[in-house]
Amino acid sequence: MLSTDTSEDESILYGDIICQDFMDTYDNLTLKTIMVFRWVSECCSNARFLMKTDADVFINTANLVKFLLKLNSSESVFTGYPLTDNFAYRGFHKKMYISQPEWIFGVYPLYCSGLGYILHGKLALRIYEMMMNITIPEGKQQFFLYKINFHICKYRDLIVVHGLTSSEIVQFWQDLSSNTSVTCL
Repeated sequence: MLSTDTSEDESILYGDIICQDFMDTYDNLTLKTIMVFRWVSECCSNARFLMKTDADVFINTANLVKFLLKLNSSESVFTGYPLTDNFAYRGFHKKMYISQPEWIFGVYPLYCSGLGYILHGKLALRIYEMMMNITIPEGKQQFFLYKINFHICKYRDLIVVHGLTSSEIVQFWQDLSSNTSVTCL
């Protein structure tokens, strides 16, 4: 870790340190990722590629450049170390732990490790724009982060409810499917 004086000197000399107002913790990796995409959008929106990597990663820049020059110019390029059949960790190590309600499946879908991934600059801009422009449905609430009690009229109009057991999901689906004649006001 750089000392404060060294960090300030580095920032003044090269202008290559990005800071935001949150603690640098594992739980804040999402905020750090958003910060990177924001910086790319605001400071180098014409970059052909973006590589997001960790501070403790060695990068062979000569090989990286050769690799990038061989990539096609498709704006959908996204590559890195693929994590396949990565099991959801249910043990006691807090950093990697994910609870059953947070991720009900035993295995994660294919994704790139955060150690270093590369994507086309235009794709990075589109992703950041999507992060900042999430469509929030107007009118009545249809997305529920927490469990709400079942009522046929309420569940008929909503889109998602989080925090249900598998048996509740099946039961509620059966109740909705079998009671189509119920009139809701």
